[in-house]
Amino acid sequence: MSVIKSELVNLAKTTQAFAAKMFEKLADKAEQGYTQWDDPSYAREIEAKLLDRAQQLADGDNSQAVDVANLAMFLWNLGER
Repeated sequence: MSVIKSELVNLAKTTQAFAAKMFEKLADKAEQGYTQWDDPSYAREIEAKLLDRAQQLADGDNSQAVDVANLAMFLWNLGER
């Protein structure tokens, strides 16, 4: 297998595993009643949470990585409309 092919396989596996963690967290939050992630009126609140969680991640709290990714996805989704 070529180096590039191996890299792509590893990226695919890692992306799928991370996406599964993202969905797991989102499903837990949905079951707790969290909604409106796709409501444009919440964009500023989502942005503030993203900045806070990203700072925590930058400060070494790796448990924030999934939250950062989910919040970024929410904003990406709102921008795609």
